[in-house]
Amino acid sequence: MGLLVLLPGGIGRTINFSETGVLLETDQMFRTMEPIEFDLVLEELDPERPYWMRCQGSIVRVEQATSGWRVAVDIDRYTLPSPRD
Repeated sequence: MGLLVLLPGGIGRTINFSETGVLLETDQMFRTMEPIEFDLVLEELDPERPYWMRCQGSIVRVEQATSGWRVAVDIDRYTLPSPRD
């Protein structure tokens, strides 16, 4: 199971993640070239107090998946993870 992704109006899970991009699966549909802002929840660092990483980027690909949509995002900017209670 991938990282939890908090999207505007919903959630998703990462399929693949790197410093410059992310492929995620969600039940929300997006359009290519749309700007997007989301939070990655890094529960592995501390399960009792997860870290959140805010990301901004643009959607480069959208394809239908079995249970929703796969969305590829080029990450333009991100903030270092910080703990949230």
